[in-house]
Amino acid sequence: MEHDFGRFHIGELENAVKQYASVPTTEGKLDIVTHASGYVDLLQRHIEKEDTVCYTYALRTLSEECKAQIDEQTRAFEKKAEQDGIQEKYITWLEKRR
Repeated sequence: MEHDFGRFHIGELENAVKQYASVPTTEGKLDIVTHASGYVDLLQRHIEKEDTVCYTYALRTLSEECKAQIDEQTRAFEKKAEQDGIQEKYITWLEKRR
């Protein structure tokens, strides 16, 4: 459910940014702030839940071999994202909006 809410906020945020770029209005700014704030709040609560529930459960119950495999897969995922320029894309996007 949280992932659905996250996709909703991001989709609405993208729409609001596009709309504001073409027709800048106070209402457009409010839409941007509303969905950005909603997404931030959702992420903070989601991360807290992962840190206090999911990860602690996984650390207690998964074998060392399984945890090592997860670490390896995570490093590979992050490396591919870096090679594909994902992080740089969003850092550049943010820097343009300072």
